[in-house]
Amino acid sequence: MRFLFVISFILFHTTSSYAKAEAENTILVFGKKQLFDNPEYNKKLTELELKLVKSYESLNAQKLVLKSKTSPAKSCESLKAAFKEIKICELDKKLKPDQEVLCKRPVIESAHSTLSKNVEQILKTDLKCELVYSQGGLPKVVGLTPLWAQEYTGADLLRKRIVEEGIDTTRAKELIGILDSDLDKHGEQVSNLIAGDKVSSLIPMDQNLGYNQGIRPSDYLDYYEECSKGDSCSKYINHSMGWGGIEAIKEVASKLQEEQGTVYVTSAGNFSRRVDSLKEELSNAGQAILVGSHGPDGTYSDFSNYSEEVLVSAPSGLKVLSYDYDGNPLLFGGTSGATPQVTAALASFELISGVSLDTKISKDLLKKTAIKFPKDPDSKLLGGGFLNTYKIGMLAFKAKELCQEASDRTTCGRKLLTNDEFYEIDVDEEAHKNFEQAFPACSGNFSSLNKASCGDKKIALENFRKAALLSSNPDMWSGLSCVYKELGQHENAKYYAKLARGSRFHPRTNLSKLWAGELAEVLGNEPFSEGLEKAIVDHLAKGGYGLKFAHDRFTGNKSLIIQALENDGSKLSFVSEELKSDREVVLTAVKSKGGSIEYAADYLKADKEVAKVAVRQDGKSLKHISKELQDSKEIVLDAVKLAPSSLQFASERLKGDREVVLAAIKNDGQALEFASEEIKAQKDIALTAIKNGGSLKNVSPTLKSDEEVVLAALDKFGAELRYAAEKYKNDRKIVLMVIKKYGLALKYASPELQNDKEIVMKAIENDPSAFEYASPGLRNNKQIVSLATENYTYPLKYASEEIRGDKNFMKDLVKKEWSALEFATDELKNDRELVLSAMSSSAYAYEYASKELQNDKEIIEIAVKGTGYGYLERNHPAIIEKLKDNSEFIARLKTY
Repeated sequence: MRFLFVISFILFHTTSSYAKAEAENTILVFGKKQLFDNPEYNKKLTELELKLVKSYESLNAQKLVLKSKTSPAKSCESLKAAFKEIKICELDKKLKPDQEVLCKRPVIESAHSTLSKNVEQILKTDLKCELVYSQGGLPKVVGLTPLWAQEYTGADLLRKRIVEEGIDTTRAKELIGILDSDLDKHGEQVSNLIAGDKVSSLIPMDQNLGYNQGIRPSDYLDYYEECSKGDSCSKYINHSMGWGGIEAIKEVASKLQEEQGTVYVTSAGNFSRRVDSLKEELSNAGQAILVGSHGPDGTYSDFSNYSEEVLVSAPSGLKVLSYDYDGNPLLFGGTSGATPQVTAALASFELISGVSLDTKISKDLLKKTAIKFPKDPDSKLLGGGFLNTYKIGMLAFKAKELCQEASDRTTCGRKLLTNDEFYEIDVDEEAHKNFEQAFPACSGNFSSLNKASCGDKKIALENFRKAALLSSNPDMWSGLSCVYKELGQHENAKYYAKLARGSRFHPRTNLSKLWAGELAEVLGNEPFSEGLEKAIVDHLAKGGYGLKFAHDRFTGNKSLIIQALENDGSKLSFVSEELKSDREVVLTAVKSKGGSIEYAADYLKADKEVAKVAVRQDGKSLKHISKELQDSKEIVLDAVKLAPSSLQFASERLKGDREVVLAAIKNDGQALEFASEEIKAQKDIALTAIKNGGSLKNVSPTLKSDEEVVLAALDKFGAELRYAAEKYKNDRKIVLMVIKKYGLALKYASPELQNDKEIVMKAIENDPSAFEYASPGLRNNKQIVSLATENYTYPLKYASEEIRGDKNFMKDLVKKEWSALEFATDELKNDRELVLSAMSSSAYAYEYASKELQNDKEIIEIAVKGTGYGYLERNHPAIIEKLKDNSEFIARLKTY
């Protein structure tokens, strides 16, 4: 096909009506030599083309084409208009022989002259060669094509084929069900990735697919109850939302699969951890399909949950193009964005072929068509590969053809899907050759440089992508990586380079930067490569994260484990059972983290040397050693000196040992809690404990009545009055002393002293919040209320209703602090004078006005003047709704 050049001007001259009429009816065929029947014209056109091609080849045309900004469609229209002018001229020549000289050469010569002078500029401005989908107004991600996800799976190619073949997609609405949410248009974006009239949808439809609410467990139960009654349950259900109330959802999914034959497709989840166990159970029982997510560069998404039950992953990350129902393009993602791509692929198979799938066959279809990494061991946790929508679609067309005459298409198609030979699809043999000619720089063939047209390149790239998706040929992945790199789409290029390499990981992979899913995969699987194996050993030896995921060949490697435990002894929990019984290994661990003795074999927990090392590193490890050693005074003393609270793990005998208890409480008096009752009754022990931060709570009842002990405790912290004997709570002298330092101790004073005006005022002077604990009578005392509310109004909440309803008292308070209105009685909140007084200090006092006054136009206007219309709109939409008919008033409010 010849390259279509733009002639940047159109000749205008007078023509007969006959000529114009014939020109308008002329059928122009582009891409072929014979555009018109006139041999002389075609000869001249050929001459012109040869000259233009020569000029074109003198430039680095490939780069110029890519830099240009005019679409191919516009270029085509310009060329078409120029050809029309030439044809008109040829017709006029026949009608007006005397003007023959005007049309013999000048039209063509002038066109060539203009183009020759400005060829570089024209190529730059009018010949943009858009090899990938691009449209203005789309969210942009640097280094990534807008439809990258659809390109990776071939969904864009399958959508085009569905349109070309005229496949009836109207059944999609009854075939596909979506359980989702209105939040942030989540359901709309999920829906659009499955079907719709936008380029991001796999299944072309002229209407939105719609969705059902799927947030609460009751939403799922209601859906099942309603659809099962009406025999209207969808065949393919997409569930991208989280699984709150998972038991109810599991029940619904199970029933739909068992009773209705539903294929239930759900997301793996976005918490960078193992998939929820109930989801795993559902998948393992063959009742659901779990979908993970990978990002633009082919890396398993950092958020995507992992499990042996994840079937495939689909391209998502957080950058998938989708649309809401208003037609706004948005970037979507998470496993929420991956799941609908799988649902769409399975549903499209049935729409194309007429073959209904079940869950088992769907799983086989997804696994057998998935794009894999042949150099890697079979994936354990990240799914069987990457979703290959295009291959699934091509198999659907193949099944449609083979089962065309079958009496039961579903039976025929399902039988085909059990045959491995059915999955072999012929690849266009010309695709590779045409690609080499169109993109010589990406194939090592420089003999045909600059000869391919933009149209040739687009067709070659499209067919090459199809062939790559059907064959997974590493050379093809490499070619695609090269093309996208030349286009400046480096993320796309990295993805195809990874596929070309045939492995997710390489020896230079930085394991410390891998997220849970990929780290679990690379550490817990069979060997990937010799180089990576060494990198893993080095990573783990340095105490690198991930030993809990590691394969037995690592967790049972003694020299490796000893190196790892020297850095972090807590990793003993992840080593093999054999090494947990190895004394050298366990000693290495407890030297680093004493508490790791918890994971040692029982006989080593009874090893005195090992135990001593452990408690001297972490006293709390006393908890995990044998009962016999918990009765060793030497070991227990070592433990409590380092961690006094470890006294709780000592034997009963040693909890009553003065030396042991003193050793503990000298470091932390609170450790007395764990001593024996006999020890707690010893006054010197109690005083020592209190001196070191202990509490009356832990001494014996007898000592709680000992004035020396009680005063020592109260001197440390007034709240200890709570644990003192009742006589001290009613001792005016002691309580007065305490509340001067800690006003809130009024809470523990006797009712008589809570009604003592002097004591209450002293407590409030120390802490106004103590007003809450004054007697009801004193909370009705204006002097005390005024004292409590002197600096802030919150204590007013506990004042008597009589005071909170006293207009004069409240008016004075509101003048001082407008927020006092919050605690006024309902009657005063409806008092216009009081509310206006508060609002004169702050318009936000509107919040505490009665509902009646909040709907008062004068009050509303004062509030909006002080806070702005947006405040009312956000916090009181019901009031805005009531005012909607008063457009003049609303307009005035909006001016503030």
